[in-house]
Amino acid sequence: MGSPNKSFLHSSIRMIWAIAKSPELSLDETDLYALIERETGKSHMRELSQGQINKICRILQQMKDQVKGSATKPRKRTDEGGNPQTVAQRRKIYKLTEELGWNDNPARLNGFILKMFRVSRIEWLTVAQCYRLIEALKKILEREQEKEVDSDDKRKRLTQREKDENLRFKKEMQKKGILPPDKPRLNRKKFAQEVVGEFEEMDVISAARYLREAIGCMVSKDMLRVSEEQIGVLKLLKIAVETQKYMKALEEEGHSEYKIGEYIDNVVIPILKL
Repeated sequence: MGSPNKSFLHSSIRMIWAIAKSPELSLDETDLYALIERETGKSHMRELSQGQINKICRILQQMKDQVKGSATKPRKRTDEGGNPQTVAQRRKIYKLTEELGWNDNPARLNGFILKMFRVSRIEWLTVAQCYRLIEALKKILEREQEKEVDSDDKRKRLTQREKDENLRFKKEMQKKGILPPDKPRLNRKKFAQEVVGEFEEMDVISAARYLREAIGCMVSKDMLRVSEEQIGVLKLLKIAVETQKYMKALEEEGHSEYKIGEYIDNVVIPILKL
């Protein structure tokens, strides 16, 4: 049996995912890991201590509660109250977010502020922070407006100057921590060989146990959005379920053997084609 501490750690990590994927937050993997790295300096959940996990859960729950409060109470504009020195700036911010279409979703602006300044509410910003936020929103709005113009001619190709400008803006946002850094390109063939080799070295009991833990970190019945990676995991689960049904049907018919080709045609291929 696994140690109680490890089981508790796995449960705590699942709690992080549960809060992050809640309807109020709907954080994607990139946003969640950016939050974790900023708050703990760690890039993987498995590296977190229990205290760091508790901290992340607490931050996520506070963000969730703030969104709930905005949904259940009459919406209050936070360009009133708060820091009296930033009232005019906050009105400017709300004007920009209205043009961006963000005002119907307060969590989006608060999440953006949290990424930039580690502050979860606009009324807590300083004058300097409000200025930086306004400039960032202006740039985003410019990008959105350029996209609208370009959408009139989808076949239009970007000039090298436009590509360079987009790259410069992306690097600037990454430097400020608003966008995550570029991921190194994954060597898929090498990755597959390494993972399958490591998994085959595990004993059957450990493989079954930790495979269930891994699946629990990837998918659940309550997912709001399902990524391509999660579809792959779900297809794997479906193959397992249908394989059990196939084997039981053979037993009921009195067969103890089956042809691998028939199994592939009847069970595996129909699921892969979904």
